[in-house]
Amino acid sequence: MYSLVEIYGYHHLSITSPLKHTAKIQTSKEHIGKQQNVVKLLMENLVIAKNRMIHQESKQTSEKEFGVIDWVFLRL
Repeated sequence: MYSLVEIYGYHHLSITSPLKHTAKIQTSKEHIGKQQNVVKLLMENLVIAKNRMIHQESKQTSEKEFGVIDWVFLRL
């Protein structure tokens, strides 16, 4: 079984931890900062993945223009 440090990179905050009140606040602020960084990285990765999917899909499609008199086959 893996520990939280190995998986997420930080120690689990416990309600009964022996830290002083100010140390708890500082540790909580550090934890929130790390979590915000993780969320930022996830959002960046989502944007990259979205752009990659759009690029792959646009490779398979092409723009076509039809005139008023043109006949087209519509497949539903």
